[in-house]
Amino acid sequence: METTSSSDIFLMDMDEVSVLEFLADIEMPNDDVIGTTESSPKGVVEADTPSKPEKKSWRQRRKEELLALRRIAKELSIQHQQVKLAAGVRSTLPGADTFIGATAPLSSRKMESSQMWEKTAIRQSVLRQSSEEENVKLREAVAHNLQLARSLQRAIKRKLREDMVASSIDLKREHRLTSRGIAPPRNNSAVFGELLAGMDRIYADMDIFLKRVGMHEVACPGRRNNTITRRAEGLFVEFLDKYAVPFALRQTEKAIWTATDRSEDATVLFVQNFTPDNNTRMRSVCCAYSLGGFDFRIVMRDVFRKYVEQDRVVFIRRTLIEPVHGLASVTFIETNRLVIQRGKVSTLGPTTMMQTHREAKIREDISSVDLSGYPSLDVGVETWESKITCFNNSVEDRLVRGITG
Repeated sequence: METTSSSDIFLMDMDEVSVLEFLADIEMPNDDVIGTTESSPKGVVEADTPSKPEKKSWRQRRKEELLALRRIAKELSIQHQQVKLAAGVRSTLPGADTFIGATAPLSSRKMESSQMWEKTAIRQSVLRQSSEEENVKLREAVAHNLQLARSLQRAIKRKLREDMVASSIDLKREHRLTSRGIAPPRNNSAVFGELLAGMDRIYADMDIFLKRVGMHEVACPGRRNNTITRRAEGLFVEFLDKYAVPFALRQTEKAIWTATDRSEDATVLFVQNFTPDNNTRMRSVCCAYSLGGFDFRIVMRDVFRKYVEQDRVVFIRRTLIEPVHGLASVTFIETNRLVIQRGKVSTLGPTTMMQTHREAKIREDISSVDLSGYPSLDVGVETWESKITCFNNSVEDRLVRGITG
């Protein structure tokens, strides 16, 4: 029978917790403990204690915890360094007044650099906004001047055409009807009274009338000829026209009001002007005219009145036209409605749109008129249409001369 040493008997009498506490107080490597344990007789250990999984000692657990804490401390140290590096960027933002020890000089330099670039960016932004506003104004000025240049170009072309045919004026004067024996009409008062009658009613119904004839459907610039469809209703001709000029409303009003003066026209035989008030003009004029190889003497009495509103001006002209060819004469009554108003806001500057409705009808019963000695009706329609173009051009010429002169 094997004998047991006193140390073994002491360890066997202590419970497991006491043994662990006892071993923890022994300052010796774990290998010595293991070696001491292994020095005990194998037979006693195998006979007295059952086989259990080996447990880590208190010192091992503390060592592992220390290693884990060191790893965590290292990670936190890395994060701390990253925070200090990032503090130099955040220090340029409002509210970051302190800097971390070693990075304070670096953060101060970054803040100064950031402030400098911020001021530069603000200055560049202000300059860019100012230049964009200036570019918009310049583009509008260029577009407006371009429109004026086009109007001036059209006026120059028309002037060149007039100069090209100037050499034939003397020849025309030799063959035109003379004014000898032509006396001004004596019934002007009665004719003017007839033309004035109902003019205010025409003005009152202007918007309804233009909507009914479809003026809003005409493009600008554009023209529509309704002669064929309206001739069955008793009209000789009907035209709808839209034209825009790059000038202000009041300038265009003045040009239209003065464009009716034909005293310098070489074809005019006599002119009589009557002006009862500032908004009404009455005129009696006789001129020589050639159409389709036929020579006419035309006597016209017209009443021209304007109605000035805040954003538009309405012109109404009624004309009694008496063309005389030989012994035959056919009388026409022409009604011309002209509305000018400010154009839409655009980059072209001030713009005025002219809307014209021109119609004419034969005063007598057309079935009782002998038209065999007159040119074809198509030639008359073309002549009326050319009068609209000439009127638009004359208004634009006056506007251009008013600026360049």
